[in-house]
Formats: sequence, structure tokens, C-alpha cells
Amino acid sequence: MSQLIVIGYPDTAAAEKARDELLSLSRDCLTRLSEVVVATRDEYGRLRLSHVVDFWTLGTALGSIGGMLLGIIFLHPIFGVLAGAAAGTMRGVLTANGIDDDFTNAIADLLGCGQAVLLLRRDLVPNRR
Repeated sequence: MSQLIVIGYPDTAAAEKARDELLSLSRDCLTRLSEVVVATRDEYGRLRLSHVVDFWTLGTALGSIGGMLLGIIFLHPIFGVLAGAAAGTMRGVLTANGIDDDFTNAIADLLGCGQAVLLLRRDLVPNRR
């Protein structure tokens, strides 16, 4: 089970500072975060989403490394890298199941120019006794 928390900030710097603090707490195992997104509106009204983990890039990188290793075994490393990168990218696209983009856009529509919002999904862990 997880919990979705949305916090508004007057500017991007404050939201990014809060995100960094939360990630620090997560690294220290004081909280368990599944995804953290900072949504901002610039002075022209354009929306910018800043994800901590880019699933496309991660999937492509891991897939190409795995494909290269398999390609070396079967004596076709270049084909292995290309096939692994394609498979990793598709896996990255399909596993990006964090905070819904439609919900993020609906929240971001409430922002004024220069404002930011921090969206985080926190995993709830049962107490162990």
C-alpha cells in the first residue's frame, strides 16, 4: 500500500530543497519513497516535471549492458547492444507506473507562474514486532 502526498511551494528552489531532504531521509531508511516529482510552472506558463528516476534512460542503459554481455557470449556484441537497448527501453516505458501523469497535470494546472508542487508517493510498511 502507498500514500500520495502533495505539497505546494512558492518557488522551485524551495520544492527542490525539500525533495533533496526527503531523498536524504530515504537513503537513511527513515522513510520509504517510491517516486518523487517536482512540478513547476515557468514565467511563460510552461509545465516542467522533474522526476528523480528516468525509467527510459535507466532501462536503455541496463538493457544495452545486458545485451552486450549476451552478445559477447554469442559472438555478436553490436547486435546484442542494439537488441538489449531496445528491450530495456520498452521495459522502462512499461514499468514507469509511478504517479499518474494525468493527476500530475491536473495538480500542476492549479499552479501560478513561478510556483512549484512536490508530489511524492510513499510506501507504507507494516510494523514488524
